[in-house]
Amino acid sequence: MSERLKITEETRLEEIIDRAPYVVSVLDEYGVYFDPFTYITLKSSIADVAEYNALPDYKKFLQALQQALDAGPPPEWKGDLKSA
Repeated sequence: MSERLKITEETRLEEIIDRAPYVVSVLDEYGVYFDPFTYITLKSSIADVAEYNALPDYKKFLQALQQALDAGPPPEWKGDLKSA
């Protein structure tokens, strides 16, 4: 059995769900939107993501991701998803 996770305001939801997927019921109880497909997608390989989303050429998708990563963040990026 793994060590008990002490949840704080800085704990990532992903970490909690990885350890205990059944906590999704608490999200429902509190009205927190959670899309299991998105979670699965975030945990998947590029090839699998392409397949799940019916992308015709996963290599182009992979190359586009690599180019964006190599280029670095755009000037307007503030380090959070709200600025994306």
